[in-house]
Amino acid sequence: MNEHVSVVGGGVIGLTTGIFLNLQGYETRIYTRDIPYDGVPSPQVATNYAAASVKPVIVDEDGIGELTRVSERFFERLGDATDTVRRQRNYEVYENRDGGEPDHADELQGHRSLEAYDGKVPTREGVSASDVEGYVHEVLFVEMPRYAPKLVEWYRATGGEIERREIERDGVGSLDGDTVVNATGGGGFFEDGSLTAVRGDLVYVDTDGRVTDDGEGFSYSYYTDDDRFVYAYPRDDSLVLGGSAREGGFVDGEWKPVSDDAIPEGTVSIDGVEVPRRIVDVNTEILKGFGVGIDGCEMTARFGYRPYRDGGVRTEKETVDGKEVVHCYGHGGAGVTLSWLSANRVYNLISGSSGYDYEAIDEVASVDV
Repeated sequence: MNEHVSVVGGGVIGLTTGIFLNLQGYETRIYTRDIPYDGVPSPQVATNYAAASVKPVIVDEDGIGELTRVSERFFERLGDATDTVRRQRNYEVYENRDGGEPDHADELQGHRSLEAYDGKVPTREGVSASDVEGYVHEVLFVEMPRYAPKLVEWYRATGGEIERREIERDGVGSLDGDTVVNATGGGGFFEDGSLTAVRGDLVYVDTDGRVTDDGEGFSYSYYTDDDRFVYAYPRDDSLVLGGSAREGGFVDGEWKPVSDDAIPEGTVSIDGVEVPRRIVDVNTEILKGFGVGIDGCEMTARFGYRPYRDGGVRTEKETVDGKEVVHCYGHGGAGVTLSWLSANRVYNLISGSSGYDYEAIDEVASVDV
């Protein structure tokens, strides 16, 4: 097969889709302004800021159980063959005590309610384990500083070419091939009124990766009694703290929040970036309970924009200027999680196939880069 496909967008969705199509015999070229982890990170490239656990979060999708199961099956195979994915304990904790059990509990590896769990439970000052509800499970975690550059290497090694060029709406018809994949995160050059650019703030704590509970790495998402949340994910060389989702949009190229209301708890300036103070304060309290002290640690901060779409990910095709355009965008905070699943769905739309080709992952992992 020599059919050519042009992919617009070089984030995790565009790269994964390009790799998947290359392995299925297509010839692809990615057009993108930015490449993840290559140069100064752009806030509009969400891949630069993925934490990144393999679980669907901040995404408007039905069937979360199936999405979790399919996504994990892809990443499990990748984790078995590379050093980019690992499994670790994860806690989902709710102070308001109505978090309950997720509908997709049966799809979660090692799922146990906090009540049935006999280990330590993440809490903050003034809150005991008996005051919270939730669950603990085993989650796949992607080491993004290694994984994102590896995606670029895999893409090129499977025959793909990357061209740094921003594509405008009226340029679709001039792209190579009969098919164009729109993987521009927030929809890019196509108008879509259901999109929101959700700002997320991250704090990177220099802990040399030493974030463990009795020698084992862990992560958590912790929902306070005002229905806001914070989270902590350990990486090899740092600890990633987060927990903000401010809705907004771009006006003349500048992001504007939907509401100008001040952040209730105020902000703290870290390396010149203003982030919600609770991301540091609440996480500091929780981690202290696990014997992990971050006071005095060097911290840096960044912010980026998640392409959230009301109604979920857009995966469908239409004809534009004589080209078959396959849309695949609006993943919110689940871009990494849903990347291989989405790439497979794009392939199915283009080829007329069905089902999921998990063995494609084995081919990816075997590529010599």
